[in-house]
This record gives sequence, structure tokens and C-alpha cells, in this order.
Amino acid sequence: MVVGFEMKVLNCINSFDHGGAESFVFSLLKASLLYGDDVSVVLIDSVDSEINDKRLLELNSLGVKTYVCSAGFFSFLRAIRDFMPDVVHCHNLRVLVFAVFCKIFSMGFLNFKIVFTQHTSYLKRKYLHFFIKPFVGAYVALNSVAREDFSKVIKRESIYVIENGIEEFPHERLPGVDPSNKNIVFIARFDPIKNHRLLMDSLFILKKNDGIPSDLQFFLIGDGPTKLDVECLAKNYGLNNNVTFLGAIADAKKYIANFDFVLLCSNNEGQPIVILESFFSKVPVIAPRVGGIPDLIKDQVNGLLYEPNDANALALIIRSCLDDDLKKSFDECFRVSDFEFSIESSTNKHRLVYKEILDG
Repeated sequence: MVVGFEMKVLNCINSFDHGGAESFVFSLLKASLLYGDDVSVVLIDSVDSEINDKRLLELNSLGVKTYVCSAGFFSFLRAIRDFMPDVVHCHNLRVLVFAVFCKIFSMGFLNFKIVFTQHTSYLKRKYLHFFIKPFVGAYVALNSVAREDFSKVIKRESIYVIENGIEEFPHERLPGVDPSNKNIVFIARFDPIKNHRLLMDSLFILKKNDGIPSDLQFFLIGDGPTKLDVECLAKNYGLNNNVTFLGAIADAKKYIANFDFVLLCSNNEGQPIVILESFFSKVPVIAPRVGGIPDLIKDQVNGLLYEPNDANALALIIRSCLDDDLKKSFDECFRVSDFEFSIESSTNKHRLVYKEILDG
């Protein structure tokens, strides 16, 4: 633990609704309190949802000041003037632009440093960073792939690689999941980038070629704009006997240990929180070779990798999951491996970056 200095840090994000970045910022805020820091959070597009409201209530009970900025830039500016932070840590591009404008228009009255984390494996809207990067003290990349992409625009000495971290959590039984079956879970918001259709196409291929055994069961947790389309596709493909849509579940991570595998089909990822949660739960992950995923998953060791958007490759991997010896090898791997992605470690690395730019 790094001690001997305390600071005021304002974290900025859209909301605390479902999502990996949202979960990470929530955990980062709580962990920062252990160091004696004065931390607060700004929500730019706060949504009325169970998980968002629950997280806000918990943070308030811990003494974390929260600002819900429904009026855009000017309410964001008022939040900064009220809190007077040493560091403004932005977790999406919109709030980064707001923070830069606040710094420019305050004419030196607001003397804070800006940190920006891009929660994908590539820097969005690179052209914009040519103009705002002089005002940013540090860029945080989640993995080496992201750092290489950032370096096309940002000086390497301004880029820090800091992996996400998660809190420890309890495991609970999920009713309706028969442990005698081979159970695979897909936890993600129903959105085109998460590519739920790829799973449906892969299962349809498997059904046509070999048939799908009744004890191979898929559970999809989440909600979102493409959910209805995916449900219709599952029905049209005749997959309803093997696919169950569970909807959005609060704290779904605590149920991961009920499953034999966790599945991802994303077109792009930074460092998915669900993979870290799966490793903590000692459950192997099936995922595409995109973004920072290959940095986390060692093929045939703690999971299975396939080429992105390749339905045939995923179908072959799903069929291999029926092999009990394969699952036993994964179980042995997790038995002898230590969990490396604690929120305490990630928080400590962030605080070192804050201190470096404040002292610089």
C-alpha cells in the first residue's frame, strides 16, 4: 500500500448502470477510501435503474459525494467548483472534453490534473486527442494492445498500462441451473458490439452438423436493444430447448460459479471485467482473440480462444466443451493458480500515477 499522501479525486463517468467500466469505477471509489483519499463521482447521463440507484446509495452511505449532472457541461463545471479536486479522472470521451473545457475556461482558477482511461483496446476519435492531449496529464490503457494504439497519437511517456481489478465477492446458487448438465453462461448487455448473434449462428451450425445434446445448456444474462432480435433468432433456429434468457440480474457475478464455462462473442473489448470475475470464480472462459483478451486468456490453460466473428470456429469449441477431461484440466489450472487482479492492486497503481502527475 502506498501511504504518506492523500488527495481529492473526482471520477467521471456516464452512469453506474450495467457495464465493465461502471463496475470498475464503483470498486475504485470504494477502494480509494481505504487510503484516506477524499473521492467523489460525477455522473453525466445517470439512468433510473436498480443497479445505478443501489450503487449511488452505497457510495453515499460510505461518504462518497456524488454529483448527478443532468444539465450537461454547466452542471459538470459546478460540480468541479464545489469539490475542487486535485485530480479529475475521466472514464469516457465526453467527460474528458468537459474537463478540458473547464480547465481552459477557468483561467487557472481550477488547478486540477486530468487522467483519462479508455476502456476499449483502441483510442476513439484520435483526431480529437490531437487538440486535447496537451491538457491531459496521463492516459491509462488497460493492456499492451491499447497502449500501442494510443501511442499513434499520444507520447508513450504519458501512457500508463494499468489492468482493471475487482473486489472479492461471495458465490451463490442460481435456481434453474442443473449442475448435472454442461452449463455455459453469456453475461453481457444485448448490444451489437457484444455479438450475441454469433452464438446463435454457431449453435445453429452445431445443430445441423451434429445435433445439440439436451444437457448442453446456455444461459444469457443481460438486457438491451438487441435482446428481442436475439430471442427471435433463437426461436427461428429452434434453439429454445438449449438457450435460456434470464434477463438483467443484479450482481450476476456471484452466480458465475454455477457454470462450467463463461462465453464472450464481442467484436471488441478492452479488458472485460467478466473475465476477471470468472477467474476469481475459477471458471474458464471462451472468448474471441480481440483487444486485450489474449493478454488474459492462455488458450487451453485458463480458457479457449477463437478467431472473432467465426461461427464455425466457435461451434467447434462449443462441441469440445462436452469433453469432461478438458474441464478437469481447467479445474487443475485454477487450483494451483493465484488470482492476480485485485481492486487494491489496481487502485494502488492509479494512485501512483496521480502522485506522479501532481508532483511533476
